[in-house]
Amino acid sequence: MEKIGVFLVSALLISSVSVSSEIKEPGFQEKPAIQTNAPRIPRSPRISLRVAYGVDLLKANKSISWSQVVYQENALYSVNYDVGKGQSFSAGMGYKFSDHLGIELGFDSASRDLLAENRASIPNPLYFNSPREADSAERRKIQESAFSLDLIYSIPFGKLGLDLYAGPTYFSTRAELTSAIAFTESAYPYDSVSISPQTEKLRKSVIGFNAGSSMNLYLSKNFAVFITARYLWAKADFQPSSGIPQLNLALGGLRLGGGLKLVF
Repeated sequence: MEKIGVFLVSALLISSVSVSSEIKEPGFQEKPAIQTNAPRIPRSPRISLRVAYGVDLLKANKSISWSQVVYQENALYSVNYDVGKGQSFSAGMGYKFSDHLGIELGFDSASRDLLAENRASIPNPLYFNSPREADSAERRKIQESAFSLDLIYSIPFGKLGLDLYAGPTYFSTRAELTSAIAFTESAYPYDSVSISPQTEKLRKSVIGFNAGSSMNLYLSKNFAVFITARYLWAKADFQPSSGIPQLNLALGGLRLGGGLKLVF
């Protein structure tokens, strides 16, 4: 009996110790496991700023003509416009949705030379079918401002990158054009005349388009130089208030240039 009692007491002590070891003390909290952060993948630049200088290669030649009764005959007038090459400045801000696709809002300002050659054939007040001829030439300017919204597709390879882009363009153009041609006669027998063109500054706004490409050379992750070839097009009809025929001019044209690009 004595051995059985000792055995029972020993069994109770062992069971009580095992149960107490499983019960957590009040207020005890397990420490959370320490989590290691996964390494961050650096985000590629999304926003770009660019500035560029360009040369406009568009050349055009347009003429208008009209007639007016003078001394019971028709006086003939004409103006030939020779549009020369020009220079341009452009800037743009872009955003990339992915490594290949993005958009850009751009602004272009261009100035072109405009040579206006004015001619007149004025009837003689004394003799029928004896017109007197006169001409004059004046150098003027055409100013173009253009806003473009382009979709851009980029093809990166190493330190180089090719951008292909196209989109609509809003043109605002100012031109000084001939609105009338006045003449002055010589003294009797009125065998010669001189002309003095009158001019009018006209503004026209139209919608066109543009498309082009740029080759970028990245000197660092955030800085690049580039060359670009771009074609802009729109058609504008300039109507002088005097009522002479309107002048139809093509705007934009092929533009070659280069500049700097900042990405971040």
